[in-house]
Amino acid sequence: MATILRPSPESVAILVVHLSEGGIAAIPTETVYGLAADATNPDAIAKIFVAKNRPQNNPLILHCHSIEQVAEYTIGETERWYDLARQFWPGPLTLILKKNPAIPDVVTAGRDTVAVRIPASQLSREVIRKLGRPIAAPSANPSGYVSPTTAEHVEESLGDRVPYILDGGACERGIESTIISLIDPEKPMILRPGPINQSELTSALKRQVITKHVAGDESQAQDAPGLFSAHYQPTIPVILCDDPLKLKQIDKSSSALLLISKKSETVMPDVVEYLTESGNANEAATNLYSALRRLDKSGVKAIYAEVPPADQEWQGVADRLNRASSNL
Repeated sequence: MATILRPSPESVAILVVHLSEGGIAAIPTETVYGLAADATNPDAIAKIFVAKNRPQNNPLILHCHSIEQVAEYTIGETERWYDLARQFWPGPLTLILKKNPAIPDVVTAGRDTVAVRIPASQLSREVIRKLGRPIAAPSANPSGYVSPTTAEHVEESLGDRVPYILDGGACERGIESTIISLIDPEKPMILRPGPINQSELTSALKRQVITKHVAGDESQAQDAPGLFSAHYQPTIPVILCDDPLKLKQIDKSSSALLLISKKSETVMPDVVEYLTESGNANEAATNLYSALRRLDKSGVKAIYAEVPPADQEWQGVADRLNRASSNL
């Protein structure tokens, strides 16, 4: 089983040596826990795909410790992305940029572009800084399953496949980063909704940002991570409901409810989870994956989930629930 490391300079030193020798380890970020490897070492990257049983056509996100490191491992003028970096990094925003050849093709699914960000976790940035190279770090869970937001989640899902888990506590944001493509600087495009919404990005870039609703062709290399139509899924069905009457009519003996807030009005089954006390989208995102994991272990046969509001700030939660229910 994995060794759980508590935050300390000694733990950082252990991970730096382990990663520099081609190992993999789970590390915390503000979004979800990531399964990290030296992004310049193709043999180390291969271990991520094996541990997660991840398709090779699903690219990884490059995590850097500074804007200077991002510039070193990408190609193109920094002016096209500097405004976003200054406003949102470190933080839950991933940019699609042209990659430096130093990044192996296995990281990018053979594409000449790379997804890159600077995580808000100071602990993880220190690991990257001392390693001296970026890390690649998809979510630290079996491919397609609900992402982990605590060290315990990682231990439950991958504890026998990863030697070290750095415990940084619960993830503040709770869902994966927003991904925006800047390959065409005149047409910035959100490929994956997340904590940073379309209005915020439009304001920062001073040009209109659009959201592309993507369900990736699973036989092809993906433009970015997290685009498969079926993703973030528990082992039991998730059924989205936009009709309050339907929520009242579910089989309450074998089903659970996942409701947006306690303001929701319905007759409760024995098993119910609320994403937010007050209807706050950020709070709902923080709680989403933990709630799905608890419901998955509750013994019910199905999860009926309330459809989130259509407002921009809910797009990340809505995207994850849509993909969690997409096989139905």
